[in-house]
Amino acid sequence: MEKHNQPHYLPQVRRYRNMRKILMALAPLLIITIMLYSWIINQNISCLMEPKRDWNDFDMAGRGHLDPLLIEYLRSKILIKPNSLPYDLNDPFVLDPTSIELTNLSNRIFKNKRNGIFFEAGAYHPESHSMTIFLERFLGWTGLLVEPNPVQFSTLLRSNRKSFFMQACLSPKNQSQKMVLTSEGMQSKLGEKKSSSSFEVECFPIYSILLAANFTKIDYFVLDVEGFELPVLKTIPFQSVDIDVFAVEHYNNKKPEELKDFMEDAPKQHNFCLPLVVYECSMQMSPHLCGRSNRYAMSGLEPVVVASSTFERQRIKCLQAGMLFDDPDFPTTSKSIYYTRRFSFFPTSTHKWMRPKDICKYYYTEPRFYLDGGSRFDLIQGELGDCWVVAAAACLSEDRHLLERVVPSGQSFNANWYAGIFRFRFWQYGEWVEVVIDDKLPTIGGKLVFVHSNHENEFWGALLEKAYAKLHGSYEALRAGTNSDALTDFTGGLVEQYLLSEPPPNLSRLFTKAFERRSLVGAAIYGDYSRNTELASGLVTGHAYSVTDKKEVSVNGRKFDLIRVRNPWGSHVEWKGAWSDNSEEWKLLPYDDRRRMGMVNRDDGEFWMEFRDFVRNFHAVEICNLTADALVDPPKTWSTSIVHGQWVKDHSAGGRLRYDTFWKNPQIRLRVEDHDEDADDQASFVVELLQKDRRSSKQLGLENLTIGFVIYAVLPSTPMPLTRNYFYYNQPTGEVNSYINARAVVQRFTLKPGEYIIVPTTWSPNEEAEFTIRVFSEAKHSTNSIADPEDNAIPSSTDGNANGTSNSEVDVTTQSLKKYFDNLAGPV
Repeated sequence: MEKHNQPHYLPQVRRYRNMRKILMALAPLLIITIMLYSWIINQNISCLMEPKRDWNDFDMAGRGHLDPLLIEYLRSKILIKPNSLPYDLNDPFVLDPTSIELTNLSNRIFKNKRNGIFFEAGAYHPESHSMTIFLERFLGWTGLLVEPNPVQFSTLLRSNRKSFFMQACLSPKNQSQKMVLTSEGMQSKLGEKKSSSSFEVECFPIYSILLAANFTKIDYFVLDVEGFELPVLKTIPFQSVDIDVFAVEHYNNKKPEELKDFMEDAPKQHNFCLPLVVYECSMQMSPHLCGRSNRYAMSGLEPVVVASSTFERQRIKCLQAGMLFDDPDFPTTSKSIYYTRRFSFFPTSTHKWMRPKDICKYYYTEPRFYLDGGSRFDLIQGELGDCWVVAAAACLSEDRHLLERVVPSGQSFNANWYAGIFRFRFWQYGEWVEVVIDDKLPTIGGKLVFVHSNHENEFWGALLEKAYAKLHGSYEALRAGTNSDALTDFTGGLVEQYLLSEPPPNLSRLFTKAFERRSLVGAAIYGDYSRNTELASGLVTGHAYSVTDKKEVSVNGRKFDLIRVRNPWGSHVEWKGAWSDNSEEWKLLPYDDRRRMGMVNRDDGEFWMEFRDFVRNFHAVEICNLTADALVDPPKTWSTSIVHGQWVKDHSAGGRLRYDTFWKNPQIRLRVEDHDEDADDQASFVVELLQKDRRSSKQLGLENLTIGFVIYAVLPSTPMPLTRNYFYYNQPTGEVNSYINARAVVQRFTLKPGEYIIVPTTWSPNEEAEFTIRVFSEAKHSTNSIADPEDNAIPSSTDGNANGTSNSEVDVTTQSLKKYFDNLAGPV
């Protein structure tokens, strides 16, 4: 048969047919891709062809609040979005930098609501005068900050607040307009041009601003526009804006009653209920609440009395009456200065009580509360021997948050705030007591006799001293004391003291734990405190230092325990030994480690030194352990408790252990529930015994009693209270190193977790006084009085927490006195 060969072109035909099938399968996908690509190209071309809007070509003046172009202009040109950078604040550890206690406001009005929205017009400063910083930082709120002054606005921007910003003023009309803004110190006012500090600004309707920021539901609305509040409020379309709480300045309004009436009627006119806070705003934003309104009943909210204190009511009363406050409880007589003839050096015949404004007339200047925010240089001791008060106040001034707890912010001599009245707060045995004074101060020849400043027109230190003198009855009552007593009253802290001639073996670890809990640590070199001497080492005798940090570093496999110390002079007078600023040791440490430690070589008074050199060169240290409510977000806190009691003659004043009546003393049960985190079976705790009010009773001839305490370990099954036989047959587990006639006796113990009985005593039987016992521990603990077996379940413990939960308190004496008098009375 003849063989036929396939045509040579058949393989090409088959390949063509296969390719056609593939193309037909991919055709729909290819068509879609081409169409999508064409659409993207067209969009880009359209965007490129669309001219960028040049806002200089548009005049915004006279545009209504609903004008789309005006809203677009505000959104794209004026509104600044928040950034993700960390806060840059002057006082990052201050919980509430305002004078109206926003922590209280947020709880009582907003119920600590999280992630709310605020609007603040007249924002002025990101911290000290902010009505919203607490809500933003600690409750996660955001909002819009509006400030027209360019200098103040730049300060707002630098703070990195987590809110929107707008440099603009609010128009008093429903249309935008240009107005003149005059900067007068802390205030910026709209009006006619008056000086070189005036400039033209753009003012926009508030509703346009809210629409541009997309904020039409607002939880907290703050309005502070220096007298234009009422016109601005009248422009708000309440039917279109949902606002929960208003805070409106009314002090600078020419018709404050009309403003109040409008706020009372506005919710009714628009059938909308608004809980209202109207506050008086002086240059320091002092609050004042207008009277109760029926709106609270309608909304189901109670009125929040922001300015309910006696101080605020008295200050506002004086302002309204045009008079200055005179303190009837601390009169301008010799009895407020001294109570004994020993204080006769004070020339009563030539002294004169004068107000700061009158003192300053001698120097042709005006009085100021602060000149530089408060520093240790503002405190110079006068003729009174109260260096212990001055030293503690100087320590307080190093921490802004602690200072403002004692010296509430917002006080000044500005004309629209000043009424001759000031207030201060001091810790007194478990509670903070507010002391209100007038500003009359003892002078001779126009000069302050007692505490004064380097600047003759600065008075916060002199007024603080006067308030503390009033607390104790007179200036003379402040003569002679210990720094730890004043630190306790100024911080509420528990102060431990250690002599470095015999340091505890775990002192380094104590420092580490103190810094973890943000305790205040001070160190001293003994010497003539009236005449400092600089040593060859660079340290100064007769001088107090603050200790600010502690780190452990490794160099070539060798570990060094370093401590950072600060000379409050803030100068070049620093340690010159190993690890000082210019020492060779730093060159051996990697750069990243130096940066982590914050090592900066400059003459600022702060330096590092090895811990063993610190112990060799310093003589004493004080550790002021703070409670959780004194701190802002501490990494660790103490578990604390407090118990009150009394030694009563023939009943509960048994004297020290050598007396047969020792068993009669009050007994406090301490339950330590766990060991320290760095110890397997040991728990450390600090016990403080305070005798109450002895300094205030000096004028009655009462001095400090000699006091101490003893600790016994007990079993849960041990009958309570402990009897005479128990004390006779059992030895103490711990006791104070020595009894002392001081206000406070403090001792640290390290024992196993379990139950203990603390027995506070006087030196001798039948010595009467009231006392307070506090316990600070790392692990959780509780205390209760054992005045009577029926009392055993009364709790008195507080775990430290950042929210500052108040310590519970127990009165040891009440129940036991009842039993005592029942026994005396016999059966009925």
